[in-house]
Amino acid sequence: MRVAIGIDGEEPVLIEGTNRYMNDSDGDDRWGKGVLENNEKLSFMAEISQEGLHTLQMYYVDPGIIVDKIVIYTSKKTQSYFAQPVKL
Repeated sequence: MRVAIGIDGEEPVLIEGTNRYMNDSDGDDRWGKGVLENNEKLSFMAEISQEGLHTLQMYYVDPGIIVDKIVIYTSKKTQSYFAQPVKL
């Protein structure tokens, strides 16, 4: 699974998922976990030089990919399916 992400018209960054079968996977590896959860979390880091509004563009490289959600972290990343809690 491959997608590319571009921010503010910059050159897109290719993000690749795991497509390698790990023999006798017990679910601890990235491939096995993706199979057990029927999804795969892809991530990348981007340096944003200015505060304010930005445009994120997603380019599909491979067919058949469905994006469930996009989570943007502006500080420390937390491990959660639902992303960081929002302070109101």
